[in-house]
Amino acid sequence: MAKLFAFDGDKMVGNCDVKKGLYRSAHVGVFGLVLKNGYRNDGIGRQIAEATIKLAQERLGVRMVELHVYSENEPARNLYRKLGFVECGVLPEAIEYRGRMVDQIHMYKRL
Repeated sequence: MAKLFAFDGDKMVGNCDVKKGLYRSAHVGVFGLVLKNGYRNDGIGRQIAEATIKLAQERLGVRMVELHVYSENEPARNLYRKLGFVECGVLPEAIEYRGRMVDQIHMYKRL
C-alpha cells in the first residue's frame, strides 16, 4: 500500500492511499482520499493525491488506479477529473447518503 498523510501542525487533516490489487489485477490500485472539513478546496487534496499516485506507481508498480465516489459529491468528482480520472460506470442506488440512496460512480486513471 502507498499511503500519505496531511497535517496542520500536529493535527492530521487528511490521508490518501492506493491499495494494490491482487493476482491478475495487481497492476490496478484502489484509490482513497479523505480530508477534514475546513481543509477542502485549497489544493491539499490535489497535492496529496498526486503524490500518493506517483508513490504507488513507483513503489507498487501500478499502471492504473480506480476509485468509487457517490454521485452527490460533485467537488470530489471535479477533483478526480482534474487529476485525469475518467468516469466508466454507475451502480444505481449503491450508497446511502443522508437518508436516501444515491448512485456510486466508478472512475479510473491510466498511468
